Amino acid sequence: MSPKHSDWQAAHGALLLLSFLSLAIVPLGLWVWPFPLLIPLAVYGCVAAALGPLRQTIKLPIGRTDGRLVAATAAVSVVSSTVLVLYQILATPSLEHLDRYLPLDLVRNMFLTAALFSLLNPVLEEIIFRGVFYQAILAQWSWPVAVLGSAVLFGLGHMDGYPPGVTGAVLAGIYGLALGTIRHYSKGLLLPVLAHVTADATIMGIRICWAT
Repeated sequence: MSPKHSDWQAAHGALLLLSFLSLAIVPLGLWVWPFPLLIPLAVYGCVAAALGPLRQTIKLPIGRTDGRLVAATAAVSVVSSTVLVLYQILATPSLEHLDRYLPLDLVRNMFLTAALFSLLNPVLEEIIFRGVFYQAILAQWSWPVAVLGSAVLFGLGHMDGYPPGVTGAVLAGIYGLALGTIRHYSKGLLLPVLAHVTADATIMGIRICWAT
């Protein structure tokens, strides 16, 4: 029996996970943003484009917007940014690990670096988590499982992010639940990306303020 359409959609998630193994051979000089995201996505994209059934089952919808969805996205953005700022004020974690992954002078100016990261990083991460992984899980299970599964992966992927460690992974996981819920009701990636831009801009703002 040939694989069903839903099986090929689910295969996208496995392929992307395997594509992250390509990082094992990445030179240390490329272990700076955005290469740890771009390289696996490039590997995944090349393989998916080369195989007809995978190419035909790629789904990265923009989605829809309405007043309630925009309001919900704005609320998630405000809450997430507030939590990040309060965490930095109260916990004052070290930001040195972020300096290694994303130097503030990556493009020779910290404000340009902040703008580039805040705009591009959400697109890359949302393609990965609320795009490929979400759709792969949804192909086999219900949307709440897809929201939860992609949120867990999102949290694990942010163990070395901001906030750092287990606390950061848990907070990122909760944030992933909110983004995944928006993804479900909006039927696409646009609103999750916009909410994510706000959070990443807040993180870059924290880095600039605490670095100066």
